[in-house]
Amino acid sequence: MSLEKIDTSTTAGKVRVMQAYLDGATIKYRGHGRPRSLLRGTFTRDDPGQPLWSWSDIDYSVVQEVAE
Repeated sequence: MSLEKIDTSTTAGKVRVMQAYLDGATIKYRGHGRPRSLLRGTFTRDDPGQPLWSWSDIDYSVVQEVAE
């Protein structure tokens, strides 16, 4: 799994991640603090519910699709 390099400390970076989600990309997330292992995974638009986008508590990345 390869992740796009997006600076989510900026508003523009956050918009890119959210737009990628709306466009159908897989988003990987990881919580800040401890224990990190309790808050990590991936989600897509096909998953039930809406993401909370808690930028101060969670790191988000866009998973790049690898062409075979």
